[in-house]
Amino acid sequence: MENVSQSHILDYCLKQNIPFAIYQLPRITKTVLIVARTVKQMDLDELLMAGKDVFAIAPFSLSDQKITCLTSNFVIGEQVEASVFDQIKKIKPCLEEVQEPAFCASHSDYKEQFNKLYAEITSGRISKAILSRIKHLSKVNREFASSFFYKLCEVYPKAYNFMVYTPQSGLWTGASPELLFKAIDGVATAVSLAGTRKSTGEDSAWGTKERDEHQLVSDFVSAVLTKYDIRNAVVKGPVTVVAGKMLHLKTQYGFGTEKIADRLGSFINDLHPTPAVCGLPKQEAMLVIEEVEQHKRTFYAGFLGRIRPNDIRLFVNIRSMKFVNDGADLYLGGGITSGSDAEKEWHETELKAQTLCSVIKKVKGMRKD
Repeated sequence: MENVSQSHILDYCLKQNIPFAIYQLPRITKTVLIVARTVKQMDLDELLMAGKDVFAIAPFSLSDQKITCLTSNFVIGEQVEASVFDQIKKIKPCLEEVQEPAFCASHSDYKEQFNKLYAEITSGRISKAILSRIKHLSKVNREFASSFFYKLCEVYPKAYNFMVYTPQSGLWTGASPELLFKAIDGVATAVSLAGTRKSTGEDSAWGTKERDEHQLVSDFVSAVLTKYDIRNAVVKGPVTVVAGKMLHLKTQYGFGTEKIADRLGSFINDLHPTPAVCGLPKQEAMLVIEEVEQHKRTFYAGFLGRIRPNDIRLFVNIRSMKFVNDGADLYLGGGITSGSDAEKEWHETELKAQTLCSVIKKVKGMRKD
């Protein structure tokens, strides 16, 4: 019987608005496509207790939105038999829910928001918060989506590369450098990833601002582990890691799941969002972000990934963009502390934009050849 390629099925899902998720794990060459007959909204505890194979995309604020979950009805590697594709073609299209156009901050808008957020830091209300903005890209559309994803995997093999479509979320894609939580057969991993600078090829020392920013996140993760009486974690770092054209400081925590096995939902809820995408204190920083930012983050800085019995892998939704009617909205953020400068932070977001923009240029170049 004739086989059908993964890329062909991905193209079909994109054109027909069929719910799907496709991903590539860091340092793993194969890509996995999940096609769903059903999409459900769940809270964290319900999701983790379901004991099923699902792909989840969670919002930045779990108190504002539930988690969108795709049932793994079809799991497709490089290719499948044509009979499987015939079953997929029976799934009815699920059109995206209508969304308001997102607010895209200009340079002056960004500086104004920075000043408001910085004032909350100097007043002592918060010690850190992430300020994000949206950069709109025109002349990018869903026709590029399939080629874009596979090129993304080629360019960033160390990242968690993903593309996911549901009617609730719309079409998102990205190359995340940040693991939120992983638990495989009783062994768990959490990560502190914070502090950013441009990769210049030179081994220079990290500045005080970046080291302090990283330490805030590391202290937060350590405090969550302590809350759950996890005292024997194996800590590795901080080390410098490369993510595209940027360098980050990373500390990794390895530990057994016995202390959190019956309260995984609570643990992940305490861990998310980390100060790397939110701030400190967490709840107060979330309020400040809501007051200052003029766009809704929705799924940006949330988390996503596949959840199976004894195998949970969740990554932070950063270095990502959402396809919209007239192009794509690129979501960019940076950590603001007492040592931050508005112009440097703006430049950092522009640098982060190159993660996906450089891939878009490559795909457009392929189309012209």
